[in-house]
Amino acid sequence: MKNTTPAQIDKKTWYVGIPVLLFLVLALREISLPGLYMDSVNPDYQAAWMVRGDLAMPAWIYPDNILAGPYRWPLLNSLYGGNVTAYLGLLFFKLFGYGLYEVRLFHTLLGVSLLASLAWALDQWKVPRRAILVGLGLLAVEPSFLYAWRTQYYLQLTPVIFLALGLGILGRYTSQLPLSPRPHRSLFAAGLFTGFAAYGYFIFAFYAALLVPTYLVLTRKQPELRARATLLAAGVCTGFSPFVYAHLSIIGNTNIGEYIQQLRGLQTAYGVVDNEQGGILSRVGIVFKRLANLRAGTAVEATIFFESAASKLIRRSGAILLAVGPLFCLFSLWRSRAKSDASAEADQRRMLMKLWFAILAGHFLVGMLVGRPLGLQHYIMLLPVLYAMIATGLPLHAAGGKSGATHRLPVAGLILCALAFLFNATMSARFSQRLKNEGGNGMYSDVINVAVSHLNTVPPGSFVLFPQWGYWMGAVTASGPRYSAVESPSLAAMQQRLSTEVGLQAQKSVVLVLGKEFLTNQPAADEQRINDFARTAGFDVQTVVKCKGRSGQDQVWLAYLARPAQTN
Repeated sequence: MKNTTPAQIDKKTWYVGIPVLLFLVLALREISLPGLYMDSVNPDYQAAWMVRGDLAMPAWIYPDNILAGPYRWPLLNSLYGGNVTAYLGLLFFKLFGYGLYEVRLFHTLLGVSLLASLAWALDQWKVPRRAILVGLGLLAVEPSFLYAWRTQYYLQLTPVIFLALGLGILGRYTSQLPLSPRPHRSLFAAGLFTGFAAYGYFIFAFYAALLVPTYLVLTRKQPELRARATLLAAGVCTGFSPFVYAHLSIIGNTNIGEYIQQLRGLQTAYGVVDNEQGGILSRVGIVFKRLANLRAGTAVEATIFFESAASKLIRRSGAILLAVGPLFCLFSLWRSRAKSDASAEADQRRMLMKLWFAILAGHFLVGMLVGRPLGLQHYIMLLPVLYAMIATGLPLHAAGGKSGATHRLPVAGLILCALAFLFNATMSARFSQRLKNEGGNGMYSDVINVAVSHLNTVPPGSFVLFPQWGYWMGAVTASGPRYSAVESPSLAAMQQRLSTEVGLQAQKSVVLVLGKEFLTNQPAADEQRINDFARTAGFDVQTVVKCKGRSGQDQVWLAYLARPAQTN
């Protein structure tokens, strides 16, 4: 057995270790901020919901698992995305427990996994490790990438892990083609991970639909094309099968009419189909606008704070830097071919670059089909792809200058990357400082984290009432499955539930959570409103805890209510 010394391990892994270390240092800054908004922890909440036991905890679950019980082990997070992160979270929280820091550490670990899987994939395609270090180092300090893991955008980033694994296996197989040209079961594994990424989120199905035929066209001169196509397609279909099975389960557990009604509900809520957004040029403009907002943390910042504080100059500079990457990659691909670098490694990098462009083409296709309803969260997965393209393009550009120069990196490209690194790092520092000063805004305000610290003292088995959107998933996820949670769209609806539901009628004490939409900044009037609610529902107000966020604008009140003592 061959022994590997720590020094040898370090020598082999520095190209991924440095970007991961950079990411960890920056991702752990102000890790408790912003607040745990429900959309940003929906899968994590489901990880708590699935082990709730006898506790009453609501969840938006589809009857999507006909074999394991329609509402017991959900396979979908939404009608267009799988529940991969919920099950990964279930394992993580079982090992480390629930809490605000645990949630953020789990999401950070997903970010580390994405960087590591991308580094491995690029290495399998013979991209020089110095180029991998440059590309992923840029990604590691990118503010949109860093802080997307604290928003719902991380749902669209997580499938990139599996896509990278699929591409990496495909790269390893391709490097062995000259020695062993026969189809191999690793092709099935490559398709399996690619299809599983599509189960994670539907847009990755468009990637798979273009990746597979592009790869087959690029390797068409190799023998047994049909067998290779069959293995790849079978793997993709197998990986994607949980998505298909889940949708068929919904129909099987309900009926086709109710399933179609669910789809119409998405249209009503989110405007999935927008027939008034103009023609193809208008949609192309929308796609480029979404892409431009990826850089400098612009859209992620607006999600957390309601608006981005970046100036027009910063936003335009970020957009220019973003556009330079693909243009540089196109030029590198052309330059490499024009100079006839015929090395096997250069051939692999050219093939990988074409696969990256196939992914971009797949996304442009769905972007132009859907247009405006496809928000920025549906483009965030392209961010790691764009930086992986830069890593792939750097050695191609250098190799184009001299045949066989497979490991050189162009000086001009490195200078541009250094400027991009400084830009990304500066924007990330600015983002971190804003988090420290303001803590978030609205449903992303850190006030919910303050409220959670009080809710953690509520006796296990208590009922906590959430008569508003946005708070209950974050609160329960941070606390873990320790108290029953009841949600409603309004105070009136909560009052109705308290007076009509048997389980709530029997409760001797509850905690009412009120966000700023119920508070008027007139404390006496707000306290009277709570007293009126409690009296009507048959409770006395024991105490009211008033939590405020660091901005001073957002607040959450916790009203502890108890039934009046009964006297004989």
